[in-house]
Amino acid sequence: MGEQGAQHVVLGAGPVGRALVERLVHDGASVRVVTRHSVDGLPPGVEQRQSDVTDAGLLTQVCAGADVIYGCVGLNYGAWSERWPPMMEGMLAAAHAVGARFVFMDNLYM
Repeated sequence: MGEQGAQHVVLGAGPVGRALVERLVHDGASVRVVTRHSVDGLPPGVEQRQSDVTDAGLLTQVCAGADVIYGCVGLNYGAWSERWPPMMEGMLAAAHAVGARFVFMDNLYM
């Protein structure tokens, strides 16, 4: 999973994001986690940055150098129809701007 020398950026640090980070670190990957607020309990060596995924400009800055960006953000079920489109637009715009592959972690709500 963790390509040698690749920079992996994980957007979100909920259960799915944290599990992915653990796996990437286990595989020896370089990992950066991007969340709206600082989080505790990430593995040693994982870089942490803050951004709102709806702000494509800021998200592009914090994803600079990424080879792969994983969209692992989530919302309360009732907020999906209103808040999800701008979140996805921001994540896709940042991935395109930095030339990274985008991997979306889907769930049962989609």
